[in-house]
Amino acid sequence: MRKLALAFLGAACVASMGCAYNRNIQNQFDATNINFNRAKKGMDCAYFALGVFPLTKTDIDVAAKKAHIQSLKYVETYYANYILFSKKCIVTYGE
Repeated sequence: MRKLALAFLGAACVASMGCAYNRNIQNQFDATNINFNRAKKGMDCAYFALGVFPLTKTDIDVAAKKAHIQSLKYVETYYANYILFSKKCIVTYGE
């Protein structure tokens, strides 16, 4: 009975961490001269099965081309982890 309770607790812990774990990573630099209201925004995402096996890929060039950005000003990366998959998105800003 005790092993079953520990197994259930472990499974519940792993499942809850997969849903609740999102993070946004940004490099720090001086962005005071960028007007984000007028900037174009492009995004490209990659998906991973079980957080490890890549299903698609992502690229800064693709994200910039989706928004027709000629001059790249700022790039950020966003990660989101779920129970069975995760995704990594690259967001580009520019003119």
